[in-house]
Amino acid sequence: MEAAAQPQTPVQVIQKPEVPKWLVLVLMLLLGILGGFGLRGSLETPKTTETSEIAETSETGTQVQVNDSEQTSDEVSTQVQFFAPETTKRLSFPATKEGVLHLVSTEPGDLVIPYAAPVSWGGGWLGHGTTDPTASPDLTKIGLITKAGEFRVVNSEGKLIMSAGSALKADYVTAWAPDSSGVIFHVTTPTLYDSFVPMGPVPEDQIPQNPSFQPGQGVSGFYWVDLVNKKISLLAPLDQANVLEWVDHDRLLVSIQPQGSSKEIFATFNLQTYQADAAPYKAVFENLFGPQMSFGALGKKWALSVHHNANGGAGTETVKIVLADFPSLTGTTIAEGAFAMIQQPILSPDETKVIYQGHDVVNGPNFTYYFDGQKAEKLFEGIPVAWIDNQSFIVANFNPEFSSNLNHATKYFKYDVTTKKTTELYQTPVVES
Repeated sequence: MEAAAQPQTPVQVIQKPEVPKWLVLVLMLLLGILGGFGLRGSLETPKTTETSEIAETSETGTQVQVNDSEQTSDEVSTQVQFFAPETTKRLSFPATKEGVLHLVSTEPGDLVIPYAAPVSWGGGWLGHGTTDPTASPDLTKIGLITKAGEFRVVNSEGKLIMSAGSALKADYVTAWAPDSSGVIFHVTTPTLYDSFVPMGPVPEDQIPQNPSFQPGQGVSGFYWVDLVNKKISLLAPLDQANVLEWVDHDRLLVSIQPQGSSKEIFATFNLQTYQADAAPYKAVFENLFGPQMSFGALGKKWALSVHHNANGGAGTETVKIVLADFPSLTGTTIAEGAFAMIQQPILSPDETKVIYQGHDVVNGPNFTYYFDGQKAEKLFEGIPVAWIDNQSFIVANFNPEFSSNLNHATKYFKYDVTTKKTTELYQTPVVES
């Protein structure tokens, strides 16, 4: 993907408007509801555990290796840097336990590499992203945030590709480009307002009386990392917006909620032209409640959950998972059920197949469902995580006691939709907190 036509926006101080506490609490509640039993968006306080060198065999027989490269030290630079690590054909996905990131190969018997720097994990904000390390769609790269708040991109072996430096304190990995050519992350710069008027109920004695700040600290907003042209840009027009998904190679689906209004304005924002288009989306999103959506590599189709009440309006009584041409809601209904019993559709790269999760009883075990383009079927217990290619995908299994958070996954395996073969990839180690 080519860099945006606009020049990089210079860092400047942007005065943040006061955000009503009720609006913040509503967003947090909505994120928790939508997360249900699958979204990696629990609002836990990130924990970290220092890794130690390991040279042994894991319970699944895969070789374990520690990435002790100097490039993974906590202090890389205060400035943005790009690196050129050795290329690799390995594909991997992130498995995080208590701040320890394991880069897990999609091939059984291949390396499992614990990343040396403790990372952020276990949090999320609807429209801003997740604190969890997040794999690119082609599984060759992972975007992560270190314990110190530094945004990094590493390859599938944990070698640094890019560091945003310590001047920018990242809080969320927002979204990867569909061709894996770049990634967006979010920065929230502390302000006096944030310090003295904290979000949510906080005892008076816990509000800081003399907060300190770093001079010249990076400005808040979404930052676009162009890995092809080795550039980083502040997407200034998106300040105060929510970035929901990457539609195709050029467009982001965003929303803006005016203060005091319960309705959102939806639009696409084009990174090449810096133009926004809201006209095609008003009717589409007017009657939706918290849709979960997924795009493939082409941006022509989308799989999404549509929520309705008994009168057919937006509500939390029933849900349908639909595969349709974007941005239409008219297409193939893949599944229908009670609210939160089916959710989180993931569209295949070629936009023909869908995997999603569901369960039979409230708070019961999660199951993976697969739609092959003609019909949907229930496969096995576990939650689908990501497509490896158009024929195989990754599934995570859980201890039923912790079935609502990927950080409590107990093992991962891949499933081939053609051969119907299941191959175990990784059993997560026990990490002491």
